[in-house]
Amino acid sequence: MSKKKTAVLLYDDFSNYEFSVMLSMFFQAGKPYTTFSLTKEPVKSEEGLNVVCDALVEDLNIEEFDSLVLTGCMDLEPIINEERIYSFLKQFDLPRIKIASISSTPFLLARAGLLKNKRYLAGMLKEELLKHGHTTIEELEGMVDIAEYRESYEEIGHFIKDGNIITSVGAFFIEWAIEFGKMLELDFEPGWYGDFNKE
Repeated sequence: MSKKKTAVLLYDDFSNYEFSVMLSMFFQAGKPYTTFSLTKEPVKSEEGLNVVCDALVEDLNIEEFDSLVLTGCMDLEPIINEERIYSFLKQFDLPRIKIASISSTPFLLARAGLLKNKRYLAGMLKEELLKHGHTTIEELEGMVDIAEYRESYEEIGHFIKDGNIITSVGAFFIEWAIEFGKMLELDFEPGWYGDFNKE
């Protein structure tokens, strides 16, 4: 297994439950990870959990990492125009880097330019993003939003994986995490999380 680490970007109102299985899976597999944020102060999850991250986004040395995780966020508004986040994310725009993003956060990847020519799933509505001036039609190319997903759930399944990137919605945080573990070729037991059909 690669000794390289996974970068985890955290922000106020991050979804701890969406990250919980991923975190447990890293523990099982002995996969090292580093948490990054915009501040040295604790960030508070949507559930009220305070977390002091390991490093600031400016501290990233991309050579130490082979993957990136973005958990969901209750409210992206405070960070949606934060250039420090996009500068951080753009460094992961490499074919060797595997990326997992869930809920609203695929939109951050899209704005950073990492989802060009990719199909991805986001727990947001295109019309709301456009109405509030957060994006353009061009930036949303490839997005399956939550309304479209509800209409085609059976066809799409629990996540969309396009190349080195996997995206999903919050309801399927377990399936999303397990698939990412397989993408990273981690040694873990999916049965811990209710997936008793391990091949």
